[in-house]
Amino acid sequence: MYGLCTVLLALHFIFRYILICRSSYMFLFTNKCYIVMWALVSLSWGAAYFIITYFLFAPTERFYDYAQESVLAQLSNDLRSMTFFCVFVYEVRDGITYVYLDSLIGLSVIVAMMVATFAVMIICGFKIAKTLSRLPLSAKTRDIQNQLLRALIWQAVIPFIFSYMPRFLMFFFVLMGYPSNR
Repeated sequence: MYGLCTVLLALHFIFRYILICRSSYMFLFTNKCYIVMWALVSLSWGAAYFIITYFLFAPTERFYDYAQESVLAQLSNDLRSMTFFCVFVYEVRDGITYVYLDSLIGLSVIVAMMVATFAVMIICGFKIAKTLSRLPLSAKTRDIQNQLLRALIWQAVIPFIFSYMPRFLMFFFVLMGYPSNR
């Protein structure tokens, strides 16, 4: 669901960009064939996120062996009875670092997906604002368009603060080895 939400938010910026900056391309959002294409792209994006999360971040015996002792000590709870997903990309045993490529590749793809959707929002947002400042519009039309742009920006800021940043920080701390369970 998270992956689908991020791509839909980016798609909203693409729509506004085409509407304001490239209106000759509006057929991309009015033609039924392209509407199906956008739906398939969005669903595929969400499915990719789901598949990575479900298959590559599911807890493994390696992870249970690694984290069970720490979770039991800190939370007094059996790790196997908890619902979670884990991003277990490496561990250090006896001074040797073991990298788990499936999780590392999954993490890399998800971070790339996050960066891509965020970049689309930033680029489209700046281009929309730049175009709006240049267009010869009546004061009322300019005011409405600027209000719509501000609303779109707030629609992006709130998920950025409460979704993008926490996930990015979680992935960053996983890669940096925090917290250390051993």
